[in-house]
Amino acid sequence: MKLNRIIGVIDIKKEYDVINSYFIKANEKIDSGDTGSALEYVKKLEESKEKNSANYYLAPLYIDIGAAKEDAAMVLRGIDLIEKNFDVWSKFGSPENMHYNLGNGYLFYHDITGERYLNTKIVLLEAKNNYRNALSAEDMDSNLKALILTNLGNVYSKTGRYIDALDCYDLALRENPDFGLAIINKGSSLIEYSSLTNNPFSFIHNAYLHYKEASKKDNLNLKDLTNINIGC
Repeated sequence: MKLNRIIGVIDIKKEYDVINSYFIKANEKIDSGDTGSALEYVKKLEESKEKNSANYYLAPLYIDIGAAKEDAAMVLRGIDLIEKNFDVWSKFGSPENMHYNLGNGYLFYHDITGERYLNTKIVLLEAKNNYRNALSAEDMDSNLKALILTNLGNVYSKTGRYIDALDCYDLALRENPDFGLAIINKGSSLIEYSSLTNNPFSFIHNAYLHYKEASKKDNLNLKDLTNINIGC
């Protein structure tokens, strides 16, 4: 019996390693813009015998691939998986990462559909709250923190809170001064904010300087252009 238990543990470990490798490969394909190949690894994860572990990795993949394909139903599938399993997954996973992925899910759902509400929830409010919950984590990687702050800034900008958005982009750039996505989104918010001021040209010029600076950053690629905030 003891030997059987040991073999069982080894089998589970092997299956987990396979699941993790599929997740890494799927993300590599997403980053390269090859969502078709990423979906092949999603299918492999869906066929895994370790459903709970596989679903933990599937949820953010559904959200990211759904955003890339503008497939709102796929994004919602990822949101639903995280919300249904949040308490269980928090025992072995990262709550801040789950909040981050939920924030992305609601933000992407809004961008795809333009809907303000999802059932009884205010979509962008859900995005904002989840990003803020993610930022409550201690000792967060600076690059991840910069990304979350940038996405939170995008939420504020989409709701007309341009000063709060600009503050988020500045905080993101404190974490990573070379983060192109924060720089270019700051430029977009400056343009949006300029329409509310008596001296729009200074803001537009500042925005131009941010666009110019962002164009020089190696970490800003074509995929990132889909995440640029261009207002409500």
